[in-house]
Amino acid sequence: MSPGPLAWLTQAGARAGPERKGKIPVETCVLSRRDMLVDPVDVLVDDEALDWEKAKSIADRKARETSQDAILVAWFDRARGTFSPPVECGGKEKPAWLVYAETRGARIVIDINRETYVFVYFGEPSTD
Repeated sequence: MSPGPLAWLTQAGARAGPERKGKIPVETCVLSRRDMLVDPVDVLVDDEALDWEKAKSIADRKARETSQDAILVAWFDRARGTFSPPVECGGKEKPAWLVYAETRGARIVIDINRETYVFVYFGEPSTD
């Protein structure tokens, strides 16, 4: 049986985008699922050319609707098998990048196209 498109997950830095910096066997990483995300804001984008940069721009705008000071803490790009921050995987119940964000208080979760892209932000709710 040949490996699927996520046979290797690639880690990358949050600011740099999804450049491939190192590889971790998928067997050691937990992939994100819908039920792992806390109160995600769902965004469906009908654009075949949707890539990480476009998805991030959409997620940034959506996160700022909740908090004007939203700061991206972690992300996942299923299409490329990349995630950030580059934290080690290892038999946890949730992906390490998601645990990293949650343990630092990041609570704004933007889910684009059913976990194709997931962005997690820190930010206090805006009061208008």
